[in-house]
Amino acid sequence: MSKKIEFSKKDLKNPDAVLANLKQGFEWSAAHSKAVLTFLVLFIFLGGAWGIYSMVRQQTDEKLQEKFYLAEKSYLELRKKLEDAQKPKVDETKKAKDKAPAKVPDVAVKPSANPDADYADPIKQFRDLTEASPSSKAGLLAALYLSDIYRQSNKLEQAAQALEPVTKDSKPSGLLGALVFKTKGNLQADLNKCPEAIETWQKLNQTSESLAFLTSDVKLKMALCHEKMNQPDQAEAIYKEIIDRVKNPSQQVNKTQTTANDQTVSREAEKFLRLLKIKKEQRGS
Repeated sequence: MSKKIEFSKKDLKNPDAVLANLKQGFEWSAAHSKAVLTFLVLFIFLGGAWGIYSMVRQQTDEKLQEKFYLAEKSYLELRKKLEDAQKPKVDETKKAKDKAPAKVPDVAVKPSANPDADYADPIKQFRDLTEASPSSKAGLLAALYLSDIYRQSNKLEQAAQALEPVTKDSKPSGLLGALVFKTKGNLQADLNKCPEAIETWQKLNQTSESLAFLTSDVKLKMALCHEKMNQPDQAEAIYKEIIDRVKNPSQQVNKTQTTANDQTVSREAEKFLRLLKIKKEQRGS
């Protein structure tokens, strides 16, 4: 630290005192010049390094987003062609003769049962993004698109696998990350892989309370999975937790406002809880 030099009115009237103070300050600076210079160089270096890092990161994010938009454009264009191909077309020559439009198929583009054939280019682009940058916004969006392509063709196993690169060894981060984990858990449950689905959903339930609206129905699905796994006690506990959260919000540790979706889920939980109790009574009788 530099030494602060102060001059009183008395000092200012005495030039020798001013010169003495200035000399003292100069001598201190000279004695500590190496430390001061080192500090200044370090400060400039760190500031420059942070500026370069921020610039490179911004440029990287922009390049990733550009790649995603190109992949999205390619996919949407192909999907439109395939959807249009399935619509009947009007034979204009026959229409002129009969005055009634004749419907004929468009044979230019035909959809197949294999999405890897229909969307080969965008699938590769989406997959490259998820593997190259799994934690980026572009990578997460690419994974969701890739998963949805397979889901629409009822290839649930491949749809779940498409989300693996962006969920492996990680936790949900932000709204987009939470949506990815929720989608993966839903697909695992649809594949009757309840233990894996519950594990995925539990990670989702550890997110911030601001994302509670995304997880309200996840607990219900977890309870249904526990029933499938013949774990009625765990299912019953979750049903009661869902119902209690809506009926007694003031008693919750994290007091978040319940939504219309929470209330709908709570009513569903009440229905499944009644059914579960009936099943328990039947087993006991």
